[in-house]
Amino acid sequence: MAKVDKWLKEKNLEQIRLWASDKNNTIAHIAKLIGISSSTFYNWLNNYPEIAESFEDGRKGVDEEAENAFFKLCTGFHEKVTKMHKVRRWKLDDKGKRIEEFEEFVPVEEEVYVPPNESALEFYLCNRMPEKYKVKNAALPAGKDDEGSSGVVLIPETEKQEEQAIEAEIME
Repeated sequence: MAKVDKWLKEKNLEQIRLWASDKNNTIAHIAKLIGISSSTFYNWLNNYPEIAESFEDGRKGVDEEAENAFFKLCTGFHEKVTKMHKVRRWKLDDKGKRIEEFEEFVPVEEEVYVPPNESALEFYLCNRMPEKYKVKNAALPAGKDDEGSSGVVLIPETEKQEEQAIEAEIME
């Protein structure tokens, strides 16, 4: 119990806040920095509001960064990337005649489009609008029982799709 009292002091709460603000620090790593086990740190988060508040305050920026990155994955984005291009060059003499030819690689900045990630978009829609986008477990192919269940996202049908479904039922 004596160890937790030390971490309830303001300067140590600020240290927890600082560690939590680093996106590379996991709960296990922060616990190691404090000198306790992960389960003890989870207990501290549950039993000491001051520690939980410091941790959550530190995580806010990291959470916002993850949220923004996830939103970009769902909607697609343009990104600048540096690619290496092979270029042929010549050395010229005083009269402008080629005396040497060589190739080299030069960095070129290009803008590429990264399309939306379908899995991220599915996750977002199913969690943000569950009344409209539902996940139902689909039957697995024979022999695939041990691989877990797969999911199917039901997207609301349009009137035309409903008409096609009715026509398909009549034909069968």
